Amino acid sequence: MPRLSLTTLIALLASLSACASPMDGAPRTAQEECVFGAGDVSPLRGPTGMVVAGSVNGEPATLEVSTGLGLTSVLPGSVQALGLPTDPVRRSGFGGRGPDDVRQNVRVRSLRVGGQDWTDRSVAVRPFFMPDGSPPAFDAMIGANLLRETELEVDLPARRVAFHPRRNCRPGAPPWAPASSVPMDMQNHGSPVIVARVNGHAVRALIHSGNNTTVMTSRLADQLGLGRADATGRRVRSHGTHPGVSRGQEFRVNELAVGEEVLRNVPVVVTADGTGGQEELVLGQDWLRHRKVWLSFGGRRVFLARAGE
Repeated sequence: MPRLSLTTLIALLASLSACASPMDGAPRTAQEECVFGAGDVSPLRGPTGMVVAGSVNGEPATLEVSTGLGLTSVLPGSVQALGLPTDPVRRSGFGGRGPDDVRQNVRVRSLRVGGQDWTDRSVAVRPFFMPDGSPPAFDAMIGANLLRETELEVDLPARRVAFHPRRNCRPGAPPWAPASSVPMDMQNHGSPVIVARVNGHAVRALIHSGNNTTVMTSRLADQLGLGRADATGRRVRSHGTHPGVSRGQEFRVNELAVGEEVLRNVPVVVTADGTGGQEELVLGQDWLRHRKVWLSFGGRRVFLARAGE
């Protein structure tokens, strides 16, 4: 058997060592970007509001899409009608303008809209009040704790909404060319908060698809210097997922901007009752109705389409 030289032996050992060692610098396979289809779209019911047809435990139900509500909730009157069993472990409370309303949760096997199905959830029970005291035209409210599991596309001009499931993919931009996008924080179980500019002042704003109007606190109105010249003379009722109705004076602001998208001469309701949360400004359905809006909960960005698209 021929003897190997020392130089040859060292080279052979180095070669074997390189074969056995992992390739630390090898590139990892990048996660693919999500692709969203038209099958995720659900039409909105009626000429106004954010209500869709869906099902709870296989029973037909009408559901309001409420980004500003942290917890998905069933109305008390719908619990019995849908045959929902009580969750003996979990309870949920909601602080409104009066004492906290704490109730036992219910168990839901399936809450479905279009192709999106949330399964095996503990869901809060919560009342909702219309301005005239009548019951609302829906059975439950899909809140941010479930919506944040999707990429949510709101298209109020076309009266439709889409719940795009992310699955095992990387959130990206929407399939249409956005005119603007801004970073998004998530508060209260996932409720979307962005920075808007009102008359040039940066303001943290909650995007609340369950509110019929855009609302600001009287404190913010004072900081912006809104006065008698800005008032329209209208007293407006705004209603949403907080108990009761918020009454306020309507004012007009010169501009309301999100990213590069600017709305001019915008009506807002100034209320001494507050916005029902920490933010001084709540962007409601009247803000959403101007263009398509994409809420990327995974990417933590809000995308705005060009007007008319």
